Amino acid sequence: MNFLSAVALLLLGTLAQAGNVTAAFPLPGSGSVGAMQQDAGGNVYLAGNTATDAFVAKLSSLGAVLFRTTFGGSQADSVRAMAIAPDGAISVIGYTASLDFPLTPDAAQTQFVTNNQGFTGFFVKLDAGGKVRYSSYLNTNYSVPAGSSAPSFDPAGLTLDAAGAAYVTGGGSFVSTSGALPMVVNGGWIMKLDASGKIVFATGAIGGGRIALDRQGFIYVVGSADHSFKLPVTPGAFQTTVADSTCFGNPFFAFSCSHQYAVKLDPAAGKIIYATWISGALGASVAALAVDDAGNISVAGSTASRDYPVTPGAYQTANFATLHPRDTTSVFGGPSLVLPVTGYVTKLNSAGAGLIFSTYLGGSSVDSIGSMAIDSAGRIYLGGIASSPDFPGLPVVPNACRPSYVYPVPFVTRLSADGSSLTETQLAFGLTSGTGLVALDGQGKATAQMGGALAMLDLFAPSSPLVCATDAADFAPLSSVAPGQLVSLFGEGIGPDRPVQAQPKDGFIPVSLGFSGISVTFNGVPAPILYGSSGQVNVQVPYEVANLDSVTMKLQFGMTTSTAVFSVVPSQPSAFVQAVSYASCNGEIRESLLPVAVNADGSLSDCGNRAPRGTFVYVFLNGLGLAGGHPVTGAITTSDAPAISATAALNPLNTGFSTEPILVTPDVGQINSVWQAKIAIPSTSLGSSLQLALTVNGVAVRDSLVVWLK
Repeated sequence: MNFLSAVALLLLGTLAQAGNVTAAFPLPGSGSVGAMQQDAGGNVYLAGNTATDAFVAKLSSLGAVLFRTTFGGSQADSVRAMAIAPDGAISVIGYTASLDFPLTPDAAQTQFVTNNQGFTGFFVKLDAGGKVRYSSYLNTNYSVPAGSSAPSFDPAGLTLDAAGAAYVTGGGSFVSTSGALPMVVNGGWIMKLDASGKIVFATGAIGGGRIALDRQGFIYVVGSADHSFKLPVTPGAFQTTVADSTCFGNPFFAFSCSHQYAVKLDPAAGKIIYATWISGALGASVAALAVDDAGNISVAGSTASRDYPVTPGAYQTANFATLHPRDTTSVFGGPSLVLPVTGYVTKLNSAGAGLIFSTYLGGSSVDSIGSMAIDSAGRIYLGGIASSPDFPGLPVVPNACRPSYVYPVPFVTRLSADGSSLTETQLAFGLTSGTGLVALDGQGKATAQMGGALAMLDLFAPSSPLVCATDAADFAPLSSVAPGQLVSLFGEGIGPDRPVQAQPKDGFIPVSLGFSGISVTFNGVPAPILYGSSGQVNVQVPYEVANLDSVTMKLQFGMTTSTAVFSVVPSQPSAFVQAVSYASCNGEIRESLLPVAVNADGSLSDCGNRAPRGTFVYVFLNGLGLAGGHPVTGAITTSDAPAISATAALNPLNTGFSTEPILVTPDVGQINSVWQAKIAIPSTSLGSSLQLALTVNGVAVRDSLVVWLK
């Protein structure tokens, strides 16, 4: 198979430009991010957990680590929410399983009171330099009746007032203090902690996941609960009831939908001003809350409902999300119940009686909104994770750079103050693994986090001709590169109008394409160019980048120059795939990609030409770094190239993996970054397909693969 042609042709799409990622860098340290914010100076605040401890970090707008503070006991600790004071001091809440969680001498609560999951809460304040100044448990005060299990107590939302007092909310039970609302078991709770960390008041009657204050000190809480929750709906409320419906489960178990509610309380949390549901038949889950000077609240999040309340004239009045591909061989005997979600933004009036506007925001796949900021003109900045290639605001993005359900991408966009129009959406290209967060400054600048990387975005900066870089094998957007890796660059006007393909000369791929005028360098080292057109350039990363921490790529075409900075990793193996979509065949869907695989007879293996049991297939790999010795940049592989050892985990019918050694050899006649893995197919394989998980030199191949069996 001619992989020079395959790399050139598999990724072609509609080409144009969009947006600007101004910087990208690795996430400092290890761990998972649970909360992230960005200030007006571009500094980024991260909080979450390491293997056992909680952490808080501050980064400059250039990614420099200003501080990274860890704290915690001998068990699991993690930050869930964070608030930044005007002086730069940081307050965080979270949960801990540590009986020895480190407390300061002035802690308001010093005893560990477990909930029914073995956790309790904590409240910690750090100064602007990252030093812990106050630390306390945050416990329930609810006495468990004899014979009953401990109730849940889960800190979730946090905000600060001008005096430095903290308002905290969450789910579970708390016995209300004097003057607060009567207690409701597992009704949620709200606490006010003064600047010294002492409880001013607390209510066990209502709580939620997000909390905000207006200028007069009125308290707003938004959360979600199933239909059985006894929300104290007030007269004239916008929505008084919600449906009893199922949102997820499997053939044996079904779980009710969670519905969004909004509550306004007086400054002492002693009186409910209004309480209303805001939901559709299949629920809604809030991610962000803001309140304006008039007492109107804006909420944003995700919903599976087709009848979520939207208003005439809103930007998007229909939910376009369809069921995403899913595995049809569930261990429960059938497909699990999965409902696709899309984003929404809703503005509720100050009386809680009607909508000022409400709109969906999403495409045909799964999209979610995770953050929101509102500027002085009332325009709404939104951040989240997009999986839809047709996500709103992306009319000019190359197909290869668009989100997909396989490779979701963080996004930033801006909704008009009346909810009727949307500006261009910016994608954080290169961030595609794991869960993600987006922090907004409310003026168009943002930071996106996904997996182990961060990207700085500017919604209104001039667009670069270069839009994104992907792995040339599996189309995954890249924020890092490996020595020798084949990379595809996409944009507008980055190469000649007439496509040009490289012709090997003297055993090498050239660093120029005749008179095309394209040049690509990595830290000044010329890169071999396999293919060039006005919208796409395919190159090999020079092996000379090995052992560097990062590398600057420069793409030059005529008077057009584009640059991008990548971190450098020793290897990041990927498989050449036939399409960026889950493998499907005759109505069966597998949540794995279909590789470019060759059967034993040399034919392409796919649904219509399945691999026989007891034979083998060849799968082709990219991004193996310096595997096999010291390869030369751009060289065509010859027959004397060394082989390397690897393993293949085989999983027939999703019944469990068995790991077998395999041999990975260079693909003779191709550029020396293309390798082939010979996979033996057991004659005893069951089912219609074989799932593959490959590991080369101890590094897992990015993609889970499926081969259809005869």
